[in-house]
Amino acid sequence: MNLGKSNVTGKLTVAGAARNVSFPVSVVKKGNAYFIEGTETIKLSEFGIERPGFMGIKTGDAVTVKVSIVAE
Repeated sequence: MNLGKSNVTGKLTVAGAARNVSFPVSVVKKGNAYFIEGTETIKLSEFGIERPGFMGIKTGDAVTVKVSIVAE
């Protein structure tokens, strides 16, 4: 049963730097379990991380974080 959309709020720690974040998620109930999934884009610079690079070419600052939770 699709229970719709919600937000998950919590602390995300990347490379030792913690930030409060809120992710949009979808919630589905199957039997006695709840499946919660969502994605959010964060910036590495917000966590004090330099953009990685190779041979003088740097990656972008944005990274997509995927959340997948099963609660029984």
